[in-house]
Amino acid sequence: MDLLFIKLVLCLVGSFISIKALNSNFPEKLGYKTLFILGFSWRYILLLIWFIFLDGHVTGDMQGYDFHTNLVKDGLVPNRDFQTPYGFYLNYLNSAVYSIWNNPIMLLITYQIIELAGVYFLSSVLSENFGALLSKKFVILYCFNPLVVSWFAFDGQEELITIFFTALLIWAFLKKQDLIIGSISAIMVFLIKITTLNLSIPFLLTNVKRNIPLFLLSSMVLIFPAVYLGSSVLGFEFTRETGVDNLETIIFPGNIWFLISNIFKYEVNTLLAKVFLVMFYLFTIYKFFSKNFCEKNLNRVLAFVTMLTLSFQLTSTYTSPGFLVVVIPHIVLFVLLNNSINKEILERLFVYWSFVVALDLAVYFRVHLHSAYSPFFEVDSSFPIWGLFIAWQVLILFLNLTLYILLYREYSKDK
Repeated sequence: MDLLFIKLVLCLVGSFISIKALNSNFPEKLGYKTLFILGFSWRYILLLIWFIFLDGHVTGDMQGYDFHTNLVKDGLVPNRDFQTPYGFYLNYLNSAVYSIWNNPIMLLITYQIIELAGVYFLSSVLSENFGALLSKKFVILYCFNPLVVSWFAFDGQEELITIFFTALLIWAFLKKQDLIIGSISAIMVFLIKITTLNLSIPFLLTNVKRNIPLFLLSSMVLIFPAVYLGSSVLGFEFTRETGVDNLETIIFPGNIWFLISNIFKYEVNTLLAKVFLVMFYLFTIYKFFSKNFCEKNLNRVLAFVTMLTLSFQLTSTYTSPGFLVVVIPHIVLFVLLNNSINKEILERLFVYWSFVVALDLAVYFRVHLHSAYSPFFEVDSSFPIWGLFIAWQVLILFLNLTLYILLYREYSKDK
């Protein structure tokens, strides 16, 4: 409960500052140095309280990185000798970091340094293309976003690295460096996770003839060392010290299938869920191309990225707030660039959505995994506030769908 309380405080403060930044120009009075010191130091104050005074510990995912990294240091090969859903090269990057200090906190620090570099670079790109005020507002809205602080600061997800690559993708798009987009997209897949395709597909499709071939060529180059070592490259299982989780058969919280399985006690067919996911994906892609996507408007690309990610979160069984936090830069920039009559609605929805998803009760309350007999997360109905937990999951689902619809409406009106 200590961690939940700390995250609640962070989310409340972050929501207040976000609303303040959206409704005023106070960031204009602050220098970039001050912005970054405030934006990245305040999370560490509470991190120190957690680790030093409350006997805190790194999260389960960070413990997984630690376990897998030490396996690689012992000479084992990812997705040959052990199973991992992360990019093939992630554990080798982690191994290099562990040569300095073999401790998962070192990974947390490294990931956040990469995140900081990405935010700094992106703020410079935005300042050059859209002005200092928008750039400074972006820094404030990103650094104090409830979902960013709650999940990135404490959980140390490997998705932190995507912020740096997101900055490179947006820079390449604005500078019309199409050839770079293909290489960056391939690196994201094989370094971080296959779900990063949600972030790169819209950029790749802005110039199919140039981006796709380079993406495929870069992928072949990156795959070769893994195949040479006998790895299957991509994995959908997770090896733990206690056993192996099959991520394709587990129904995680935060999507429609989780609610169906818990409310109606219906054992969902994961193949059916995959069919719905593919259909939703194709629908989103079709709608964007049917609206003359070739205009290459940045707003449309940002909306496309977010909607693909929301499509995944709504209909996939493998979901996490960590998959949503990676699109915060895209949504923030979309909100700042959007000047439609629904701008105020979009701004408020963005803040509420960030707050609700950041406090996903599935992470903290009494949820357990039946991996042997019933392979999905199940809420213990004897838990006193089971109804509140389910209501929170419904709220998350509703906000994800609402944001999807609103983004589509906003982008479709953008000329």
